[in-house]
Amino acid sequence: MWIALIKVERPNSPTLALTRKHNVVLTLHTLHARRDGENTVVTRALVAQGKDASKFVEDFKNLKGDRLLHEEENIIYYEHRPGDAVMDGAIRDAFVLDLTARCGAEEWTVASWNKTALKQIVTRVNKSSGTKARITSLKEDLASPFLHEPLNKLSRKQREMVQAAAAQGYYGFPRRLSAEQLAARLGRDESTVREHLRRAEQKIIEHVVSGV
Repeated sequence: MWIALIKVERPNSPTLALTRKHNVVLTLHTLHARRDGENTVVTRALVAQGKDASKFVEDFKNLKGDRLLHEEENIIYYEHRPGDAVMDGAIRDAFVLDLTARCGAEEWTVASWNKTALKQIVTRVNKSSGTKARITSLKEDLASPFLHEPLNKLSRKQREMVQAAAAQGYYGFPRRLSAEQLAARLGRDESTVREHLRRAEQKIIEHVVSGV
């Protein structure tokens, strides 16, 4: 599977303008989709993180276009009717693993079994007026919507190392073996094992704490 990180800039987006104004990080989750006559209605959850997240939420509620369903702390549930040519028309032969927004720009983590399909997404996005997109990372790795989300944040080596460490009892309490013993069992250098585990742990903790 190929995974691309795509940065999308949309100067005309009111929501992205608010991320810059309030210095917040947004994560977008699609919860449900249903048919309403000839139209598709998508239920989404928008999570705001940051010092001024509550101010962002208040401003977002005043934007026109989507139907607000519920607000809970810094989470907004709303109904969206696809009509956004930027994303709704660009994603083909691929699926979105993660979508965040910060500093007036979006970051899409998109996966596809077809490397060319990911490059074509950028081409389609750039045809939209006033919108710019570029791939900031493109790599071949394991990506699955059935993986626990934090694991999708890790590289293949980091993921394999964490899973092996957990299976061997490295994360048990009390710990059943040391990093040195783990490295010996895996036939790897201890410093390499420690580096992979520390980098993986950092990504997992940042994901849990910040939600991105």
